[in-house]
Amino acid sequence: MTVLYKHSDGWKHFGLRAVLSNENQSTEKVSVILPVYNCADYLQAAVESIIDQTLKSWRLIIVNDGSTDGSAEYLDSLTDPRVTVLHQENKGLSFSLNRGLEHSKTEFIARMDGDDFAYPERLEKQLAFMEANPEVGLLGTQIQRVGMKRADSGSALPTTHDEIFATLMNGGHGICHPTIMCRRSIFDQIGGYKSGLGEEWDIFLRFGEISKLANLNDCLLKYRYHGSSINGSRMMELRRRIRYQCECSRRRMSGLEPIAYEDFLAGEQQESFLKRWQRSSEDYSRASYHAAMADILGEHPVRGYARLGVAAASAPQLVLHRIQQKLAGPKAKKTAKQPQQP
Repeated sequence: MTVLYKHSDGWKHFGLRAVLSNENQSTEKVSVILPVYNCADYLQAAVESIIDQTLKSWRLIIVNDGSTDGSAEYLDSLTDPRVTVLHQENKGLSFSLNRGLEHSKTEFIARMDGDDFAYPERLEKQLAFMEANPEVGLLGTQIQRVGMKRADSGSALPTTHDEIFATLMNGGHGICHPTIMCRRSIFDQIGGYKSGLGEEWDIFLRFGEISKLANLNDCLLKYRYHGSSINGSRMMELRRRIRYQCECSRRRMSGLEPIAYEDFLAGEQQESFLKRWQRSSEDYSRASYHAAMADILGEHPVRGYARLGVAAASAPQLVLHRIQQKLAGPKAKKTAKQPQQP
């Protein structure tokens, strides 16, 4: 059931439960923000994985970003009073995340995606760690990548602040966005998400500049790999945006003036041919690697391994590092301080 609500930028419709369930939000410590856009095939499993958490006191704020595949109808059928559903016209991921932040009133903010699956103990373990480690502003977990046909053995993301921040500044995968739990007070300090690709990299770096970053060793999320999430040209643009966010971070930490994205790109074009070629090869390798993993975990493993070969040929050291990480396994790193067991 929906109602119309007069907003400053026009009439909006919201699930009636969303309007009524904003009361008493302050009693919980964790709000989970889940943006949704056309993921009806996986959405029920994602939502139920939060409802079934061992931590029972939380708020789940779902922002339906103009889905057209039946997601809205499913969301309006939810009756759990801990769940708030906000419907809007399609505005994009950053707008949806900021909308969710506006409706969260808790000390901690967690992320979730509509096509992923959180293990039952995820929120409980992350909350225990955050409360035991007040210097940590943002915390992720290990993940298992799941495709249409099979899953990988799990990630081995770095666990200490120095490792994570250095990995991010080098353009590497240091934290998985839908696994994070962070402090609302720091979000208020740095501002919300910026629009455009790479919004999560900007958040990670800005948190890391003023607080500690960490990953649990535990694999607490199934991260879905499917063909619709992989796009070569979009990946190339994402790599440029990530480099830009890293440059912005270096400038902030050095007290330098900020730089516009267009000026940053113009500066890259002035670099030597060799450096531009090397950067382009690495970007292409990363795009090929992501497409390869989608195929390997999906319905086209032979094509996937062929693409993996292309990725290796483009940037051998980069792909070798990725393979070594996978062979190391999800429990290879033990350096992060874990919450004590009761």
